[in-house]
Amino acid sequence: MSRAFPVSRRTVLRGAGLSLAVPCLEAMSVGRAAAAAFPKRIVVFYTPGGTVIESWRPTGTETNFQMGPILSPLEPIKKQITVLDGLEIQAAREGYGHPHTRGMAGLLTGLPTTMGPYETCGGKSGFPTGPSVDQVIAAKIGGATRLPSLQVAVRWPTMFYGGARVSPTNIISYGPGGAPIPPETDPRAVWSRLFKDANTSPDQLASEHARSGAILDTVGASYRRLAARLPAADRLRLEEHAANVEGIRASIDGVMPSGATCHSDFGADLEGQFASASKVDVCDGCVEQSQDTLIPRTGKIMMDLVASALACDLTRVATIQWADLAANNSFPWLGLNDTHHGYQHDRGYQPDGIAKIDTWYATQFKYFLDQLASYPEGAGSVLDNTIVFWCKEISHPNNHTHTEMPFVLGGGAGGSFRTGRWLKSSGASNSDLLVSFLNAFDIQVGTFGNPDYCKGPLAGLV
Repeated sequence: MSRAFPVSRRTVLRGAGLSLAVPCLEAMSVGRAAAAAFPKRIVVFYTPGGTVIESWRPTGTETNFQMGPILSPLEPIKKQITVLDGLEIQAAREGYGHPHTRGMAGLLTGLPTTMGPYETCGGKSGFPTGPSVDQVIAAKIGGATRLPSLQVAVRWPTMFYGGARVSPTNIISYGPGGAPIPPETDPRAVWSRLFKDANTSPDQLASEHARSGAILDTVGASYRRLAARLPAADRLRLEEHAANVEGIRASIDGVMPSGATCHSDFGADLEGQFASASKVDVCDGCVEQSQDTLIPRTGKIMMDLVASALACDLTRVATIQWADLAANNSFPWLGLNDTHHGYQHDRGYQPDGIAKIDTWYATQFKYFLDQLASYPEGAGSVLDNTIVFWCKEISHPNNHTHTEMPFVLGGGAGGSFRTGRWLKSSGASNSDLLVSFLNAFDIQVGTFGNPDYCKGPLAGLV
């Protein structure tokens, strides 16, 4: 019988171009206080457009409530959920561009849009002038991990006006001074950032993707040395983790056969059209059914990648962006063949279609939270030490308002927030919520973004 010895939280298995970080094991807590071993994490989970508030809103009391029809997939895990009802993106009261765009800018920055060259469904605008909350947190804690932050998107436009790849319509993360940070849309590129060895060449990486051998075989010598130091339960956990990573790789190859180029949104032919066009109205974007059918599979891969990155402490800050605010994708697997934006208001407000879409998104949110909960950490899980913020840029699709924002939190960031509640805040600013996020990561500020729209930490959240 092997004897367990302390194992570093930074343990990495290497071999044949792979670098497999290890999730939390019991051996990592030997000889140290368990609480000190587990970092806090934050994930932004963005889905576009407003919702049907009367079908989204729970019923009951703050601690004894039932999820509304749209949030019903979350009912089994509502003890790990905080439904935030009644917040307003107050920074969107001013600025330039369409209400969608102003909401997008103020969502994580608490700042208005500036005047700029981008057409945003009618009305030009630019980017906000300051960082988003995720990047402020990343600047504080990101130095401890391989990636300070990770941004991914499922279906995201790759071309806009004059060949521009970023616009106020498709960015939620901003660095210092409001520098836009576009997400990665290629699952294979994300997998490579997380699991390739730093010295792996592109040719080696392509060969690694093409091979069918088990990952534990690839890192065999490194794994055998570690396994000899682990108790049986830790060895099983490590084997399950490797199998999960191997499954993600197989899923990517299923969506993107070896040698294929990933276009998570518009095809190359459309990119050429957009690059040569003098103006493209993103409200009238194209629907490519062949791309839309991949959304569930691609979304699952991206969620699995982010969950694995968090569990292995490769990053502690991430954003998952399901689309841009134009939402020019359909949902054929739901029997919805118009665009999401079409159901919002392009062809009249259609609440049944919107409710169906957002119920599906709620199912994806639950899946992601379940993935985080599947990684043990001490007496709890990765989810217990993470805050996942499901958010949108407007509330009511038929009138583009920023009041009654439909926000949901999953997890409690290591006990920073009390979960299992429906917290109603009559008109409080989303900037107050952003301050609470910052305070949870020991960034002690009283305001964030425009101080005119911030009163301090969100009342009742802690």
